[in-house]
Amino acid sequence: MRRSQFAELAATLVGDALSLDESAAGWPARATLHTVDGDLAVDLFVGPIGLAHRPAREGIERRFQNPGRGHPITVTPGRAPLLLGIWSEDPRVAVERPVFVLADPWKRVGLVTRFSVFQRLVSLQLAAAEGWAEEGNSGERMLYFEPSLLPVAAMAIADEVPVAARDVRLAIEAAELLEGPGDPVSAERARRSVSALVRDAKFSKAVISAYGRRCAMCDLGLGLVQGAHIYPASAPGSPDTVPNGLCLCANHHLAFDRHFVRVDPDDYELVIHPDVLADASDPSTAAFLSATSATLRLPADDAHAPLPGMFHARYQHFVDEYKWAQ
Repeated sequence: MRRSQFAELAATLVGDALSLDESAAGWPARATLHTVDGDLAVDLFVGPIGLAHRPAREGIERRFQNPGRGHPITVTPGRAPLLLGIWSEDPRVAVERPVFVLADPWKRVGLVTRFSVFQRLVSLQLAAAEGWAEEGNSGERMLYFEPSLLPVAAMAIADEVPVAARDVRLAIEAAELLEGPGDPVSAERARRSVSALVRDAKFSKAVISAYGRRCAMCDLGLGLVQGAHIYPASAPGSPDTVPNGLCLCANHHLAFDRHFVRVDPDDYELVIHPDVLADASDPSTAAFLSATSATLRLPADDAHAPLPGMFHARYQHFVDEYKWAQ
């Protein structure tokens, strides 16, 4: 099969979310990805995933390659390069359903010799069975996924954000994507659900970075922090921007979500729920209260400071939950 035919196969497997503009020789093929954030012009460098041709590893490994010498990955301004492998058949194992693999094109830009991209067979099989898998190999992140999720996977790679594979698989299951392959309704539902996970991961990464990777309510670091929305993501018009976020440890994130801690929009003072204060005789509650700062710890860059309007919007949205603070 020619490279251009693999690009056409990719478009067929993805469905309406990928428009093939020019297949040409297939290295690259010009295409447009239709994501929830808008259209993305891409150059598809596509190859079939086959045997590794390393006898000792045929039971655990597969690979795809560039067409050979004189076929480097090139970058066109205004277009995103996607290095894509397609696993649709295998001489040694049954392929339950086709799987796409996205690798890092930037590690191979300009290489004019033959190169191989290796995949773990177990990851291919996991993606075929559950729709999504991820691995890091020699410093390279690779995503394995059901083909209709290509727009979402491309977003995750481009934004360099980690997305919990378990959460993605739960979203795929809820959308019933694997129940009826080729169903455009299930595919769109899955893309929207997983896109929300990618956006949330991107938001969380930006917030954590702005706060120096330390909790805004207790200063805990150690990588035990998360990005939390002030005005909740589920609320109408909630922005995924740093001024609508707080970097919180798991305990303070949950306390904030349960409305046990209120931030004063004027001076960022932390106000604790009376029920928590009443439980201060408990050693664990006392330790929590002792660790909690009197005021919110703010980012070093004033432009990233939480906006008072986000807190006002939160308290209006959860008006009944904050009656204790009135």
